[in-house]
Amino acid sequence: MALCHVLQQGDNHLSAIDAFWLGLIDEVIGIQGLPSLRILTEFAKVSAKKESDDAKAEAEI
Repeated sequence: MALCHVLQQGDNHLSAIDAFWLGLIDEVIGIQGLPSLRILTEFAKVSAKKESDDAKAEAEI
């Protein structure tokens, strides 16, 4: 809470990556390799579909 208060007063030199790691923002657009909830959610959907397709393929055998 105190950090947010200080950041709102005057100029600050906090980079987007610093703000991400401090938990002030959820995603930094254009930077690869940072974990994000959106990417994890998309990966979970793709993974679930692949598992479902694999289970259907095994059932047909």
